[in-house]
Amino acid sequence: MNRYDLLEALNQVDEVQLEATERFYESGKEPVMKRKVIKTTRVLLIAAIITALLGITAYAAGLFGLRGRDVSPEESFPVSFDTDWDEAFGAWKGTYALEFDGPDTCQPVRYRFGWMPDYLEFFWYNTDEEGWVKRIDYTSYTDDIPWYEHVEAVRNKTEDFFISDVYYTPQFVDSGALLLMNQVPDQVNEDKWGELSVHTFTCSTWRDWQTGETGRYDIPLNHIILFHPEQGWIFCIRGSLPMDELMEIARNVEVEQTEGLVEHSQFRNPYDIFDAGQG
Repeated sequence: MNRYDLLEALNQVDEVQLEATERFYESGKEPVMKRKVIKTTRVLLIAAIITALLGITAYAAGLFGLRGRDVSPEESFPVSFDTDWDEAFGAWKGTYALEFDGPDTCQPVRYRFGWMPDYLEFFWYNTDEEGWVKRIDYTSYTDDIPWYEHVEAVRNKTEDFFISDVYYTPQFVDSGALLLMNQVPDQVNEDKWGELSVHTFTCSTWRDWQTGETGRYDIPLNHIILFHPEQGWIFCIRGSLPMDELMEIARNVEVEQTEGLVEHSQFRNPYDIFDAGQG
């Protein structure tokens, strides 16, 4: 916690409590001549103590959040992962990065859809008897696509397609990011749905992460990211569905914490990708 965090925490503390605590602190303490010198430090210390006593979390103090930024063609991100045939390491380029301030440990979550367009015909989609999406065994797909090891993908059999998956902030706490490798967002919109931070955008153009070549999509690709800053989960849905349908899906999805622990040591890379792809 730095001085800016303490100032933020101070805003969460009741002024009457602060004054009462300061009077208690002052009684029988330092000479009057020193008070002006140490008053600011003392107030911040008192604020930190009261914050701790009241159980004010970093989330409540406004220290958790989500930032999106454009990535220049010159920037790259170091990666390392194992495949069935070799160990791969090097760098990824990208077009857009989501960076998170959130907990470094959290509980895993599960989710189920409360609404879905009738016309979608899914494959790679499995649910239990209560409708919760079940993680799928991607063993045969992880030779050259390692991120499938933790992705739940829901895709259509026809031209329209849809993908959903969950990420967790512990993966990104070491200056990591969730990346778009090829798709270039149009205007990014930010919103709040209760405790959730919401990012929505459409990608009408692409930039090849290896060659830098650019072009336009025949069908724009839509993305919605729901981030729960206190619980640490990041739910992404995207694809070629119209944005209004994607928004309806997002507003009706149910996400629930489950037993277990997600922590930074479980992830080899502090970077991951969330392009909408139909491969």
